[in-house]
Amino acid sequence: MKEKKQKNVRSNKERFIEQMETLLLMRLILPGELLPPERELAQQMGVSRPVIHEGLLELGARGLISIRPRHGWIVNNFTEEGALPLLSSLYRFSAPQSAARIDADLEEVRRMILTKSLMQYFATDTVQKQTNSPLIEKLHKIHREEHKNIEAHLRPAEIRRLTELDFLFYRAIIEAGGNTIFLLLFNSARELYHQKLEQFFTENTESIRTAAALKSRLIAYITENKRNEAFALLEKMISTNAYIHTEAVGRESPPIMREQHYEELSSKA
Repeated sequence: MKEKKQKNVRSNKERFIEQMETLLLMRLILPGELLPPERELAQQMGVSRPVIHEGLLELGARGLISIRPRHGWIVNNFTEEGALPLLSSLYRFSAPQSAARIDADLEEVRRMILTKSLMQYFATDTVQKQTNSPLIEKLHKIHREEHKNIEAHLRPAEIRRLTELDFLFYRAIIEAGGNTIFLLLFNSARELYHQKLEQFFTENTESIRTAAALKSRLIAYITENKRNEAFALLEKMISTNAYIHTEAVGRESPPIMREQHYEELSSKA
């Protein structure tokens, strides 16, 4: 009985947050306006005051509102105060062209983070001496689980897990680069990453096998310390996803990195 009540509280909070996000992102409540007191909001929404309080804190963490001493919660201009946790909601309320622009921007950030992380990994002194570095072992483990799910029937549960494994594969490369800020940025886009990729895998199941084959080749290049080949393939893998998202707005896929591109990147690092 207690678990059922807690579940209901969580769903009430999520519903309140969604309703408030709609009002704030659609500019139905303007920046600078004060929200009603928590007690009044609880009466309006038909939920308990703790639900309202927790929901407001979450909206504050997303940068939509902020607390003003002796006044209460005030609406922020989310384009100035919004934080990364707001990204998925903003995407949901965006017009198609704006959503496509968000897709393109995310892919650009992803490209920069992954390329730089792989550069940092290869730059470590111990890499050249290791054929089984922690990164390689982690990538193999993730890839083995991918194959198990691919061999099973690709039902929604398997596709969801493959989406998570795809995220973990690239996150492992970022972890190996050792840049905590890159890792936090990548984690911040996790919800939207899952949402988009799961939808794409569901609609294009053959792409799952293609992605797995590319990952297998990338692991081999990293293991053999073939840097130019690894960078070229990583760029191709990122560009494939970027082309999928930006095709609707007429943008071409970025070119695949050439053999000499690694040296050019290294000189700029």
